[in-house]
Amino acid sequence: MKIAAAVALLLLPVFSPSLSAQAREDIILSGGRGPTTPTPTPTAPRPTPTPTPPRPTPTPALTLAEMKGSWTAALSGVTGCGVSTLSIEFTLDAQGKGTQTASTEHTAACGDLNNTGLFVELQSLNPDGSGFIAFGCGVGCGFGFTIQVARSRELFNLAPEPVPGNYLAGVAVRK
Repeated sequence: MKIAAAVALLLLPVFSPSLSAQAREDIILSGGRGPTTPTPTPTAPRPTPTPTPPRPTPTPALTLAEMKGSWTAALSGVTGCGVSTLSIEFTLDAQGKGTQTASTEHTAACGDLNNTGLFVELQSLNPDGSGFIAFGCGVGCGFGFTIQVARSRELFNLAPEPVPGNYLAGVAVRK
């Protein structure tokens, strides 16, 4: 019974006829019971579509004929003549065969060697630009490298040789 009397005392000012209409509205709006206005729910922003990046244009398959032309290669590493560096200028025809037009090898144990006029042959070339190239370096001597031609077709790497004791590697650039 005491609780009911306390609640009646609390509600008395809100519903008392002596309070003005404005005072009753203020009491109701300040937390009393009364009509409520729903709070508007914010609308979610519309999702912005993510643009799809353009697909790269596939590089057409590489052919031997595209390798035709003049090239310059720079190589360094270790050969049977010790620490070595090579500068090779060469030309390739449409079948991947060619000649070293200027070739100088500097070695620690064998001195300077000239391989000008010796063969160069692109022995294999896959459509993705991987392949194998060989350079002559004298009687019974040759250097062979796994290559990867760049998409621009303007350069290719010469990976370290697969021959034990030879550790040459480099790059060739189209002239």
